[in-house]
Amino acid sequence: MSVNAYDLAIVGGGVMGLYTALEAKRHYPEARVVVLEKASIGAGASHYAPGIQVAIGRTKVERDLARRGLQAWDRLFPRESWPVGRRCDLFWIASDAASLRDWHVGDGLGPSSSSNLMSRLSCFAAAAIPPDRAVLVDWCSYSPVRDIVGELERRLKGIGCEIRENFDVADVRPDGVGVDILSVDGRTLRAGRAVVAIGPWLPGSRLLSDAQLRHQPRVKKVVSFHLDRRPTPDCPAIAIQEDYAFLIPMIENGYWLFSFTSNHWDVIPLASELHVDEADIEGGMAILKKWFPEVTPSILSTRVFCDCYAADGIPFVAPHRFSRRVAFVGGGSGNGFRFAPPRAEDVLDAVWPLVEPASSSQHSYPLISLADESNA
Repeated sequence: MSVNAYDLAIVGGGVMGLYTALEAKRHYPEARVVVLEKASIGAGASHYAPGIQVAIGRTKVERDLARRGLQAWDRLFPRESWPVGRRCDLFWIASDAASLRDWHVGDGLGPSSSSNLMSRLSCFAAAAIPPDRAVLVDWCSYSPVRDIVGELERRLKGIGCEIRENFDVADVRPDGVGVDILSVDGRTLRAGRAVVAIGPWLPGSRLLSDAQLRHQPRVKKVVSFHLDRRPTPDCPAIAIQEDYAFLIPMIENGYWLFSFTSNHWDVIPLASELHVDEADIEGGMAILKKWFPEVTPSILSTRVFCDCYAADGIPFVAPHRFSRRVAFVGGGSGNGFRFAPPRAEDVLDAVWPLVEPASSSQHSYPLISLADESNA
């Protein structure tokens, strides 16, 4: 039996995988951790996601994840000192103000009005907000996830985490004392434990057949527009509850980002296969025209990518069918950035108790006997 070269191998170099590596090194600095990425770090969904952070969770589980996520990101970037991006006011157009308040995990939502909202929006005509819709004021932040990923990569390299790009994993094979990880070009790597975090590639991967999941995840297209209106520095963001759509003033880029829900399922997670089609344009413009009928901004450009969605819309942690040495984390469901920190903690809880460092007799954490595999 070959010796484990690493204590923990993480398959996938997006925000979920990198945060998992950072969490592992935070708790166990002496552990040997490697991140394996099939292309380049952050080249998938993390490259395109806008990184919108809101203090909202639509279910009890989501609210727990949102709260933990906010706390974790604040530890990493105190006072939201993002690499790029900012914090700003967020005005909710609420169809059900009571439920929106129940969803909130922050300091609470303040009352406002459509006139207060429009006084802050010099680049839009008056919004068509019906009398039965409430306007509530909150906050949000945004930071392109590709910039956050770059900062995570920099920090990981600084604390001794190894990162291997162009390592396309074909199989993960656990045994009684470790895990063999095989690449498509025949290379093999040995680790004590492995976490699979490959985002939208998971549903189409053979690795998924080893995950203990009640429902199979699916891949859905994610579309947003860059609107041809230049936001001013004091512009707030806008959230529309009934459409679950967001208008974010991207000050640095000179446009508004309009994010809305697409219902184009089971797409192939390749850039060459993803396109913004007529149905996407019509669906997004219908929402804009409903709320801003007098002057609808033109589309400067579009953004399209995809994400892995869990059946209940909540990112999952799933064990391997036959071994506690491997676990899967995924199903970001459009919230991969927000929920990466708590799900990283959860997936490490699933595999870490039996991790034994490969190269040190002085451990900073307790070891469980490898003979106890069947009881772990």
